[in-house]
Amino acid sequence: MAGFYARKLGNFPATLENAPGNKGADQAVENDAGGRCDQPDDDREQLYAFALIALWPERVYGEKRRMKEITRINHVGIRVRDLEVTRAFYEKLGFEFLEGPIGPEPVAVMEHPSGVNINFILNTSEDAASENLLMDVSTKHTGYTHIALEITDRLAVERQLSELGMPITETVEMPNGAVFFFIRDPDGNVIEFHKPA
Repeated sequence: MAGFYARKLGNFPATLENAPGNKGADQAVENDAGGRCDQPDDDREQLYAFALIALWPERVYGEKRRMKEITRINHVGIRVRDLEVTRAFYEKLGFEFLEGPIGPEPVAVMEHPSGVNINFILNTSEDAASENLLMDVSTKHTGYTHIALEITDRLAVERQLSELGMPITETVEMPNGAVFFFIRDPDGNVIEFHKPA
């Protein structure tokens, strides 16, 4: 039954009928009717659908949703070679220097007015490879490959990058109208500019 309404709504997996916790929606309908359900079939279907929607955020396939206390990404950490070179580059992208070097690693902190915060980790080894090991070698290592910055105006950003002498390394245009293009920072770290559809 749950699977039927899930498919009917179009926003839930068709396999919901097999979920261990799908009885929650049935119970919600029963409780709403004071222990029984006398609604006509159409009303009962609508009530059942609303019960599914109400319960979905808290239960996924019978499992309680975990870590709902997480609200957003606080910052991104990027290891770099030279703070002054890095700072000059990211300031051209609108980031403001907040503090650093601080802490044992040490770390310098910059933040964009939009709220994007980057921690630059300043402990790169002298013998570290010059290429980006996640993007520039044939072996595909695990790890974070890039940071994506959402933008409002593709042409304006492209124009500014050109004026700053920051070459775009790749552009991808999606069928739905979304566009994203990439640049590299002085250490070869990949930055994506993402214009939603």
